[in-house]
Amino acid sequence: MPMQCGRGLSILEKDLSLFRSHKALILVIGLLISGFSGIVSLPSASASLEGDVAVISGSTPIPWSNYSQWDSIQPSVIVQNLGSITTSTKAVKWTTCAGDFVTTLCSGGTDHKNGLKSIPILSPGQSVTIEFDSTFEYYNKPGIYTIVFRFVIDDQNASNDAIAYTFNLAEYFMDIEIDSDWDVKPGHHNYAFQDGNWIYNTNTDYPLYFKGIVTSCITNCDLVVEAGWRLLDDGDNVIANDSAIISNPGGEWGPEFFNLSLPNLSSPQEGAFLLEYGVLNSSSDMNSFNNLASSYVFFDDTIDLIVEKMYPAYQPDSTDYFFGLGSVEVEIKNNGYTSILNTTIELEIFTVFFEYESGPYFCANVTIHPGKSILCNYDLEGLGSKVLRISIPTSFAVGDDDKPSDNVLTETVTIVAGDINPVATQDNALSTYDTGQNITLRAQVASTAAKPLNYSWYLAGVIEWSYGKSIEFDASLVGMGEHMFMVKVEDALGNKESAYTYLTVFNRTKLQQAPWLDGETVTLTSARVEAEQSMPEVGTNYNLQAGLDALIIMNIEVFSTDASNPDTGMENMYLEFNLSALIPPAINRSSLQLFNLQNFTGIEWGQLSDNDEFSIIDEETASAILVNSGAYLLAGIIPDIEVSPGAVDIEILPEGYMKVNWQPSGDLDNSYFGGWKIYRITMPASTNMPFPLVDSVESYETWELLVADTSKAELGAHNGTWNDPTALAVGMCSSYFVVPIDRQSIPDFYRGNVSSISESSGFSQSTLTCGDAVPPNTEVVNFQHTVTFTNDSECWSWFFDWSRCYVVNLTWTWPADEIGGAVSYNLYRLDSRPNNTDLKFLQPLEANISFTSQSGGSYQQSGWTPGGPVPYRTYYYILAPTDEVGNVMYLHTYGESNNIERVHVDNQYWDYREYLVPEPPPEPEPPYGIDYLANFESYLEDEPFQLAGVTFLILLVMNLIGLPLLRRRVKKFKRTISGEHRDDDDLDDDFSDFFD
Repeated sequence: MPMQCGRGLSILEKDLSLFRSHKALILVIGLLISGFSGIVSLPSASASLEGDVAVISGSTPIPWSNYSQWDSIQPSVIVQNLGSITTSTKAVKWTTCAGDFVTTLCSGGTDHKNGLKSIPILSPGQSVTIEFDSTFEYYNKPGIYTIVFRFVIDDQNASNDAIAYTFNLAEYFMDIEIDSDWDVKPGHHNYAFQDGNWIYNTNTDYPLYFKGIVTSCITNCDLVVEAGWRLLDDGDNVIANDSAIISNPGGEWGPEFFNLSLPNLSSPQEGAFLLEYGVLNSSSDMNSFNNLASSYVFFDDTIDLIVEKMYPAYQPDSTDYFFGLGSVEVEIKNNGYTSILNTTIELEIFTVFFEYESGPYFCANVTIHPGKSILCNYDLEGLGSKVLRISIPTSFAVGDDDKPSDNVLTETVTIVAGDINPVATQDNALSTYDTGQNITLRAQVASTAAKPLNYSWYLAGVIEWSYGKSIEFDASLVGMGEHMFMVKVEDALGNKESAYTYLTVFNRTKLQQAPWLDGETVTLTSARVEAEQSMPEVGTNYNLQAGLDALIIMNIEVFSTDASNPDTGMENMYLEFNLSALIPPAINRSSLQLFNLQNFTGIEWGQLSDNDEFSIIDEETASAILVNSGAYLLAGIIPDIEVSPGAVDIEILPEGYMKVNWQPSGDLDNSYFGGWKIYRITMPASTNMPFPLVDSVESYETWELLVADTSKAELGAHNGTWNDPTALAVGMCSSYFVVPIDRQSIPDFYRGNVSSISESSGFSQSTLTCGDAVPPNTEVVNFQHTVTFTNDSECWSWFFDWSRCYVVNLTWTWPADEIGGAVSYNLYRLDSRPNNTDLKFLQPLEANISFTSQSGGSYQQSGWTPGGPVPYRTYYYILAPTDEVGNVMYLHTYGESNNIERVHVDNQYWDYREYLVPEPPPEPEPPYGIDYLANFESYLEDEPFQLAGVTFLILLVMNLIGLPLLRRRVKKFKRTISGEHRDDDDLDDDFSDFFD
């Protein structure tokens, strides 16, 4: 950098003469000075950092441990701030090399690998384990390796800034690593448990197994270990131990998790001991540091059973005890650490004077595990004040009770006879049944009633029906109608009390309409059921709640089959709907709702009554309990029907008509897809307000305003074209909007598309499409014809009519191209002179005749074709121009267009048959042999000549008479004009006479 600055200075000195401004020179010198000052201010690295952060030990790899040559090892190291100040972050580095280079910190070693990471800020005394992001591998290179952890920059105490040790990569690596986090201590709900520890008994075997990870191999590997356990007391004396030889645990290679059994745990004496377990000895396990784990275990054989309490079995808070079976209850608890098996608890009854009265009564074969309690029930068969004594043995097969004083409980009690208070109940809370159901009646009594109890049931209170606390029978046994049952209860002392319950039995009629409906109706008469369902009619809108769509309408009617009772008295209908047969699987079942309909064809709906129920059981089934038959509407939320009209194009048709084309795609066969709705707006071209692009309208409500009163048609799902029946006047334009609708004709505006979308300046926009109803008036040039008689015998042989042997040839020159002009012509023929004649409904001789600008065109019509030309007829051939839209100039008048050619077919037959014409007779001699007189004589027979001759004679006579008179008058006026002896008045009179 200084060299560059120096070079810049030399350039400045060389070209100093170029700087004519002192200000420019000062500026350049200032820039150079600032550059040098920047160089001077660059920071410099110090030789050491403040503080004392030490590399304590390597964490991974474990010092002097063994690993597989195929392991990928991620180093980690423990560092600690041993200084008195908080240190800043700095970098620590690891380096590995092949061989033992601990003393040289890998200097001189080979196959170096390294990694780097920054340590965080450390407070005094704080330590942290740094886990590097990098790893190292020495695949297929077994042997001794050295790893060095060191800081990149030493601090004030460099002696602890680096550490090095060796580790080994084995070619055939074998190792068992004990999972020390696994709780190896046996546990069972029947063991004693205290203060978070299991308590075991001496001389008892407890299953023991341990977990971990084993790494082994196939070739040259034989992993054999002595696995077991040992109990150590506080003096590290072995109290008990056991082991077993395990060969090659786990699979091939590894590492692999294992779960292996150890010999059963047992102790000959009580106490707290340290349990060490795992690999006790192995010559093939290559790492011993992970072979053992330990945990404290406790052994105690204490026995302590206690009578916790005694109380009335059916009313524990009562001060009185009650007569009857099992009326006293005793709670026994094991407070010791040893299970007691098959013992007996005794009850004895004494008078208040402690005189023996009865007993003992036994609660036999009792087993109580440590910490558990059991209950014993005894009968009380006497009344009055008594002394009850409960006794527990104090000596057992496993030993004696440590506290025999709490093995006996004595209480003075009063025994009374409890009230019966019977209640008759039914499992059906509604107390209504049908003939296909079971009726369950139950008797409930006071808990303190003197047992045993006898239960008797009576129909209508007098008909003996059944016995027992609960009875069950088919409703058909009692028949339809209302019924009363009475239960009579007698206690152990002979006391009797009664209770009553009422129920109604209905008739059950099976309803099945495969595959969509299954159920039953409950009525008071025999009945039949009729059911039908269908999808809503396309275009029918039920105006449901927001978001809901009509899915299925159904009609379920129940009719009485009892002619004497037309009223079924229906209680309800139990219905199950097979949803998979009714609606598509895509409809969310949780959205389904059921509504009442006024009738099957109506659209007025209402909510179900409070007594009706409708629920979804699963994706396939819905259920309903309905109290009325009739029409119902199943509604839900139909998922968005993924359909699209694609691009909407407008085809301009003749006479101002339009054809809308689109490409329907998507789920067109969805049963809830109603098809397409067409909207149209019409306006002058100058207004230019077509439907906007779909995504540019922010809300559904705005779209509803935009399309209000513009709907023109609804078409089926697979329709892709629509001919607009309304023609556009000249200068009017339209915009169309094609929108998918559901079966209710509800439009999905945002899946529709507008017509005539174009690109302008990189943006899409919709445009108007204007109609074209103006036909072209392009005229051809030099429209001519020739008529030819073929005089062909073959033609004669076809029809035996020479009049069919004429040919009309038409020729013309096509016009030059012009905008909006003709692109083709239709050729018509009329038999009468056209005068504003409309050709629309005529069949052209030839349609859509295309042409090349200013080239020649022709057409030939032969008499032997149907409707061909015949002699003595006049035809008018018309070339009607057609524009690119299809507008045709249909109105034509002869003489006003060059597109009409008049053709008269003369009889040319005799031109080829003159020899068949007879010779005319010789003409007579003219009068006096003068041809003029002969001509004059013939003219005299001509009526026009006669009229002309008479007129000439009349004019001749008039001239012969009138000319002399006129001449005399002229002379007289000349004299008058000359003024001889005349005044003005006379002159006026003379002129008046002249003009008279």
